[in-house]
Amino acid sequence: SKIMMATLLAELILNTSILHAETIRIAIPKDYYPYYTLSKDGKAAGIIVDIWELWSRKTGISLEFVPLNHDTVMQEVASGKIDVIAGLFYSEDKARLLDFTDVLIRVETVLFIKKHMNITSIEKSDIVTGVVEADYLIDFLRNRYPGIKLEIYNSYTDLRNAVDEKKIDA
Repeated sequence: SKIMMATLLAELILNTSILHAETIRIAIPKDYYPYYTLSKDGKAAGIIVDIWELWSRKTGISLEFVPLNHDTVMQEVASGKIDVIAGLFYSEDKARLLDFTDVLIRVETVLFIKKHMNITSIEKSDIVTGVVEADYLIDFLRNRYPGIKLEIYNSYTDLRNAVDEKKIDA
């Protein structure tokens, strides 16, 4: 299934104070490679960061990228510490609080399951599926597969480490 990732550029249009700001503070996840990541020197990098930097060059508005964990992004926007979220998976819950633009990038997601497992239904099996906290996939999987067993990790790095260490099945 295709899951849409959209940016909140509409917030720039709707909130005129942002358009007149010298610097726009943009939240980015710390580790969602290749879309967002932090370089070894701690600077924001990735495809979405490149798009925002091009926008900045074209508009003359400077940007400050603020790396955040998924679980704190919405709180930071609500508190006014963050002006825009660099990219975000759309959900109806988030759309009640935020304005979304059209899709910037379509991201296909797949479920990887260990080869030796003979799975006919992920919700009727004992497999443990790893996801990152506050990720859209949690609600998506729970709504689509109510019986699924999820193991929730703090970051994509932690999730990748769990896969490498064979702590999860999918």
